[in-house]
Order: sequence, then structure tokens, then C-alpha cells
Amino acid sequence: MKKKFRHHVAYGILRPLLTWYFMFVQGYRPKRFKAENRKQPYLILGNHALASDPILMAASFRQPIYFVASDMIFSIPFVSKLITYLVSPIPKSKYKSDLQTIRNIKKIVKSGGSIGIFPEGNATFSGETMPIPLSTAKLVKSLKIPVVFYRLENTHFIKPRWSTQRRKGKMWGYVHSVLDVNEYADMSLEALHEHINQALYVNHYAIQQHKRIPYRNQRRAEDIESTFFMCPHCEAFDELTSLKHTIHCNACNHTFSIDQYGNLSDEVSYQTPLEWFKAQRQKFSIYLESLNKETTLFEDNQETLYEVKRETPKQLLGTVSLRLSTTHLTLRNQTLNYTFPLKELSVAVQQKNRLIIHHNPTQTTYYCISDPKRNAYKYVLAIALLNETGAY
Repeated sequence: MKKKFRHHVAYGILRPLLTWYFMFVQGYRPKRFKAENRKQPYLILGNHALASDPILMAASFRQPIYFVASDMIFSIPFVSKLITYLVSPIPKSKYKSDLQTIRNIKKIVKSGGSIGIFPEGNATFSGETMPIPLSTAKLVKSLKIPVVFYRLENTHFIKPRWSTQRRKGKMWGYVHSVLDVNEYADMSLEALHEHINQALYVNHYAIQQHKRIPYRNQRRAEDIESTFFMCPHCEAFDELTSLKHTIHCNACNHTFSIDQYGNLSDEVSYQTPLEWFKAQRQKFSIYLESLNKETTLFEDNQETLYEVKRETPKQLLGTVSLRLSTTHLTLRNQTLNYTFPLKELSVAVQQKNRLIIHHNPTQTTYYCISDPKRNAYKYVLAIALLNETGAY
């Protein structure tokens, strides 16, 4: 994999067209990056909130950027081949370290290409930049090229990850800082890691407190239960339903709403969904510690199950029930009965709430798709807390 002429052509045609669309239709304002040396390859790191973040980042750069992308996008017939031909994204597995990805990155850098990465690995659920893995600092050290830190702000309010609806409002992107090789050469790995986390940290709600920009939509709260599963009033789990601007708890019969600025109504003790998100994690962690072994936590039926192999179409396995206990995760129907110890699993959320389950001993990856209101995040959070990985 290396930089090619057709990528320059595709980038030169697509970038201005897509930039125009996001500026005039989506309210995006990018700030152009003026590189001192246009032939110099850069490692461009950005915070992540939207699926369209690579397009938003590219609007600030004249030279083509080779983005590291989830290998799930390579499993879509025809579309995957077209994307690969035009812009050649670098496949990366969400659920494991990937030496081939590192090799591909180094080949592109060697041929003069710049690399774009959103090192959180996931678009933010809460509106705050998630912790960035130490492996990002290791990659910076190994590439020995300047690092550009790109911040995208208020993108979370355009389309929160849990929502199916885009809002009308404003968002913007700019280069926050550049770290030259001689500036990080003598940094310890830990110091560099801390610098990366600070340079990419964005709290969209803190920015919004000062900006007070309205984000208009007729369904501001709808599908919020695909990320939030704890009632902020009575703290019951898995009892929320949403409709248009309101959220209702079936356990305590409490109803509250989200306003056009992204804030929660006065009927609950949290001002923002970010505060609610952090409280949900804390309360759920305490709840898990109180349970006996082999307690069933969650169960969802009518899950469409696929097996995924890298850069090939997904293989349909059937419709299953998905059950999580404090020790095992089970996928079951009349012909399948997969039961996995939690310690053997790596899990992630793809897109809004599609659940990726990777079984480490067999290196097998499964993909669960269900009703858009079904919460995949609760499985990821529960497994992370039970395995004490601290993910998400």
C-alpha cells in the first residue's frame, strides 16, 4: 500500500465538493492548515464524534490523507471496493492490535503520504473525548514525522451518536497544534501519551455553555436509550423509552426532556447528558459489585448474527437471543449455542449500536444487529467493568 496518483485526483475532486456540502448544508466551518512543507508527510490525529469526521478533517488540508478505518467498512459489497480504489483507507480491527495496519501506515509514510487517525477508536458517546490508548504514542515514536493535532468542536450536537437524526446548527474544525519530531524525540512514552490526550481533549458541553448555539430537530431525544440505560431519577436499569424530545422511565413513571442546547430538563439532577453518562457508569459499577455470580444482567432477542472475516462480506448465521450474565455471554437459537466466558471476549460498538463480539482464543468475530433502540453500549460497559479493562 502506497500513495498513488489516482488518490490525488479523487481527493482533488471530492474534497471541495464534500467541503461545500458540509459548509453550506451542515453548518461546518473548517480552518485551512498552511503546511510549511507540502511534501512533508504528517501524522494527523483528531478527536472523534461523527462518522463523517474524516471528511470534516480533510477540508482543512490540501494534500491527500490516508485514513485508518475500521475493517468493518471493507465488508460491504461493491461500496468497499469503490472506497478502496478512490481513497485507499487503511483497515484496522477495532478489537485487537494489528501489525499489518502498522506496516501499511509505514509504507504510505515512506512514499510521502500523510496519515489520518482518530485514536479514540470510537466516536464519543458522551460528548467528551474518550481516553486514547498508549499505542498511539508508540506509533508516533516509531513514525518519526511531525504530528498535527486536529480538533473538531460541537460536532457532537449535530448528531449525537445515539441519535438517528441530524440537527441544524454549527460546528467547526481547526489545527490545535503541531508537534515536531525534535520536540517529542526525548519525551518519555508516558509524557507523550499525556500530551496527545491533552491536545485532543474536547468537552463539547463545556464549549456549548459559552457558545449557547441552538441545534434544532423535531426528535432531539429519540433513541437515546441506545446509549443511556439508567434512569437519572430512580436509577433503574433498562427501563427507558424515548419519543421526540422526551424520555420516560417505565419503572418510576418519570418523564424528562432535552432542549435545543443539548441540556436535560430540570426534572432530573443532571444538567447535561455528559453528567448523566458519567453517573451511569459509576452507579452501574457499584451495582455489578453487589451481584452474586451467574446473575443475568441483560437479554435481547431477535438479534441478527453475522460472522465477520477481514475484508470479506459478512456471513449470516441466523437470528439469535443475546444473553449476558456476570460470567458469560451467550448467543443461542435452535441450531446455535455459543457460550463465551467474558475473559475471552473483546467487544465494541459499531456505528450507533451494532455490537461487535470478538472471541480471542479462536480469533472469530461476530456482529449483532438489532432494533435501533436496543442498547449495545450496556454490553460493552458491563464486560469492560467485569473484566476490569476500563474501556469506554
